[in-house]
Amino acid sequence: MAAPCVGPNYLGESMAGTLSGADVVQLRTLASQAGSSASALNGLRRRLAADLAASRHWQGNDAGSFRSDWETAHSRSLTQAVHLLETMRRELTANADQQEHASSAGGGSAAMPVATALPAAPPGVLPTPAELGAMSPQQVHDLWSGLGAERQAEFSRLHPFTAGNLDGLPVAARIEANKVAAAGQLAVLDANGPSTSEEARYLRKVLAGQISLVAYDPDKGNLIELLGRYDGSTTTVLTYVPGTFAKAGDFYAGGAQKMAAYLQQSDPAGSTAAFVYKNSEFPQDQTFVQSADKPFGEQAGLRLAAFEEGLAAQNPPAAQTVTVSHSWGEAAVASSEMFGTHYDSQISLSGAWMPEGWKADPATDYHHFAYDFDALATAQQLGLVGDKYPLGDPAFRKHIYDDPARNFEFGPVKITTDPMAKIENHSLIASAQDARNREAREDIARAIYGGRK
Repeated sequence: MAAPCVGPNYLGESMAGTLSGADVVQLRTLASQAGSSASALNGLRRRLAADLAASRHWQGNDAGSFRSDWETAHSRSLTQAVHLLETMRRELTANADQQEHASSAGGGSAAMPVATALPAAPPGVLPTPAELGAMSPQQVHDLWSGLGAERQAEFSRLHPFTAGNLDGLPVAARIEANKVAAAGQLAVLDANGPSTSEEARYLRKVLAGQISLVAYDPDKGNLIELLGRYDGSTTTVLTYVPGTFAKAGDFYAGGAQKMAAYLQQSDPAGSTAAFVYKNSEFPQDQTFVQSADKPFGEQAGLRLAAFEEGLAAQNPPAAQTVTVSHSWGEAAVASSEMFGTHYDSQISLSGAWMPEGWKADPATDYHHFAYDFDALATAQQLGLVGDKYPLGDPAFRKHIYDDPARNFEFGPVKITTDPMAKIENHSLIASAQDARNREAREDIARAIYGGRK
């Protein structure tokens, strides 16, 4: 007699021994385990990065060499491992969905696993920043909801930088925590008398409630600014990711927010919440080597995916999710899709590239806006930024505009005597103020809000 099968039967044999398809419960269990492992590994990577950044007393050649190895090899290897686990989770989930659909179509039934809630924190006990940092954004959201208002306020008071930058916390809680963090940073800037720097003026507006920060970490240059109201009446949640050289100073001066502000104000219903996003280091090298660095872009996508997961836990159910990205920002957005983020609309403004293995989400509406005389488009066509980019991908509906000036046409070919023309056009597509970009920016708004504008 054959020995009974005591292990998990992933192929799902029937009592008669005939093949009936995959065991949906087991597939979903494996998917959940892969997702949990990805979250845990990413939390470990983030904690190691934070600890390494905080270890300022460790100096010398060995320290410098290790930090360089961390940035160029170790951290990226961990990111790739997280990516593989997330890919496994998505594939297992898709297989389970397909099997469940097949079973339903055939009159069968598939058992569904019972979701288990994260246990509430013991009364009077606050979680540590490290404990929260190791959780997924959804787990953070669930745990935070069970803390109660008093302990929530205490945690934000004790750990304002953690609370202000923690994906999964309610947006309102992050804004209040970042006011505390901004007050501390402003006190440093004003130590020798009231500072007149752009950063100080910006932080004073934060404290006055004129600016809402959903992320703020001056040591890392991280900033996410909310434009508009984010509440139960929000019908469009828009994330704007600026381009290659974005830095904190662009927020202080007001330039980083202009296109997002234009789009937020273009909503005829007045119910768009726009998040202007810079929650990772953006490329700053003039050689564009870092801009084309795929692991670097994928790390940014992983962080963006965590932010979007935190929003998804609290977005109004009927709200549409939209992302608009300029130049390198597309690399971060497309990479976030690789980590499981879904956007109802994904809009590229002369977007740079998508990572290897990227596939269009059939439930996402893709658009690409650019001028026909663009420096990045030339680099893409020469194969300098990889094989996948919005201009060459059929998933993106193309909106290509005539170069407004400084070119000569010889049949299909354009030339110019101005060496900066292509670079200026690359920036022009993301301009909210230049009159030459009026047609394009109005079309971008129409792509988001349909014929209502």
